[in-house]
Amino acid sequence: MLLFGYYPSAETINVKLSGDDLPTTITQIEKDWKKLYPSVPFEYWFMDDEFGRMYKQEIQLSRLSNYFTVFTIVIACLGLFGLAAFTAEQKTKEIGHSKGAWCFGGAGVGNVDQSFRTACADCFCRSDAVGFPMR
Repeated sequence: MLLFGYYPSAETINVKLSGDDLPTTITQIEKDWKKLYPSVPFEYWFMDDEFGRMYKQEIQLSRLSNYFTVFTIVIACLGLFGLAAFTAEQKTKEIGHSKGAWCFGGAGVGNVDQSFRTACADCFCRSDAVGFPMR
């Protein structure tokens, strides 16, 4: 261990230690500290513990953000399902007439399906046009 100089106002010294015999090394550092700074109490901690405390809040915020992201996606999917159900309910009469007229040369199943997909795609495109600039 090397301490460079004597600094009466020193409160922190960073020491790089090897993993060999930590208790003996810490005891020796404490003795040297008491010689140099007898009025300042010796306290120590390890940097990996300090980094763990610093990033604990970030990890919790990340988890919370992930939970809200999943919640938002579920709500969005429920909204899309509701939109599809609402559109299908509105188009029920139109679909019934189209299919009924099919035997007389009216719209086929493909046309009804295309009409429904066009209505949904139109809604999705409008919502994307509003949402994309917000990124």
